[in-house]
Amino acid sequence: NGSFHQAQLQLARQANKSLFTFYKNTGKYVGLAPAVILGLFDKLISPILNYASEVWGFHKAPDIERVHLKFCKKLLWVKTSAQNDFVYGELGRYPMLNIRMFRIIKYWIGIVQGGKSYWVNVCYQNSLNELDVSNATGWTRSVRDMLFRLGFGEVWFSQGVGDVNSFLKLFKSRINDISQQDWHNRLENSSRASFYRVIKDMPSFSKYSEIVHVKSHRHALSRLITSSHPLRIESGRWEQPVIPRERRHCYFCPNVVEDEYHFVFECSIYNDLRTQLIPRYFRVRPSMWKLTQLFKSTNRRHILGLSKFAYKAFIQRNERISILA
Repeated sequence: NGSFHQAQLQLARQANKSLFTFYKNTGKYVGLAPAVILGLFDKLISPILNYASEVWGFHKAPDIERVHLKFCKKLLWVKTSAQNDFVYGELGRYPMLNIRMFRIIKYWIGIVQGGKSYWVNVCYQNSLNELDVSNATGWTRSVRDMLFRLGFGEVWFSQGVGDVNSFLKLFKSRINDISQQDWHNRLENSSRASFYRVIKDMPSFSKYSEIVHVKSHRHALSRLITSSHPLRIESGRWEQPVIPRERRHCYFCPNVVEDEYHFVFECSIYNDLRTQLIPRYFRVRPSMWKLTQLFKSTNRRHILGLSKFAYKAFIQRNERISILA
């Protein structure tokens, strides 16, 4: 019927089966860094998700992207409800659609340069001839529309790209730049991203994932950064009725909103932890600017201290709340 919905759904199912084996095998190696795990995913699971996507890749493939995001959230150890853009941002990832678009254009270049079979070239020429006489959606029309949308209309008119490697590098950069712009726009319009958009400028693999080797500490920092935490600024939005943002008060500090700034710099129950783990520069006369500096820091000592603080403070918070209950 011309729809690839069932095809992408089947590929997602196959990838999920492979992920079970993937987790079983990687689980044997206790110290694997997140960057290594991501690399293995790209080499072992991504080819399944994008199998033959040169043909069907224009489909949005929501089931395939769901597998990708589920994997990324499991790696960060955040809730499944964590905002997808935060996850992309922390791991420096882009949607699988970008990979498919790149593969499609690479396949198209192979066709126009005569590198494909006789019958593929016949089909392509026939579809080219039908573009002006039919409005039907098809692969060739979709390639043309994509090139024009990305600003490569002259490539379509010339039916060639010159230096293939240079063009592919430019094409990949263009689609990633557009994804970054879309990512920024979504963050600007998201009520959940008031903290995240201050500490993250663009999707990039976060430094703490390389530095913090204690999983529990790294996961706690991931949860704090991606708003996948129990602080009232986040949990208040899930209560019924929804608690207005200005009334999501800290359990221990009257009439103060419990957000990330209050958690790290202000709440009195964490004073001892703060003194031990947060450098004095940040603790004295704290400000949002200093909080941003702390979360953006590449200093190993700062990152390790912040991750340990997040881990221990979350535990202390839970213990205090259970006593209050």
